[in-house]
Amino acid sequence: MNRRAMLVAVGFMAIVIAVAALTWPRTDPATPAEPTAAPASSSAAASTEPAASGIEYSSDARAADEAIRQGLAVAFSWDPATEASPAAGFTRARDWFTDALAQQPNSDAGFDRGPGLQWQRWARDKTRVNAEVTVGCSGCPADTATVIHRVATIHQTAYTGQTATPLAPDLVVWTTVTKSGDRWLIDKLTF
Repeated sequence: MNRRAMLVAVGFMAIVIAVAALTWPRTDPATPAEPTAAPASSSAAASTEPAASGIEYSSDARAADEAIRQGLAVAFSWDPATEASPAAGFTRARDWFTDALAQQPNSDAGFDRGPGLQWQRWARDKTRVNAEVTVGCSGCPADTATVIHRVATIHQTAYTGQTATPLAPDLVVWTTVTKSGDRWLIDKLTF
């Protein structure tokens, strides 16, 4: 890539980041967060950001966003001392997945960290990896009564004893959730 193309690409990325930062939903610290229900086996943290002021989210959209937050927080939180690979997180998160997604092999889940020497070090040091998920929809297709598209950002932190180490870079996942009865389930993940 020549220098000019690189500068154009960097400039474009800066604009995208600036627009995302200006339009990203923010929480009001005076507003209490709604409690979330995650499986007892999960040590995942799922952020609960309500819609930005002035933007009305339907109860379906809020429920879909919460399903994404909870499901991906469980899927991307790991305990290498007791789990063979990051695929264990996806197995634990099946309650938030459609049957079709739950049946897919986890080998194509876009893991850029996990098995290998790092996983072995984490297991040896009894490190736990916790995920915090934020959900946005800048540039997503319009919501329908049965399908909602979102972009999830997954921030992982490795905890070894009292030491917390953020893992970089954050993971970005395009998600599609579908309504199944009275629940929203993650149907597609694109890394």
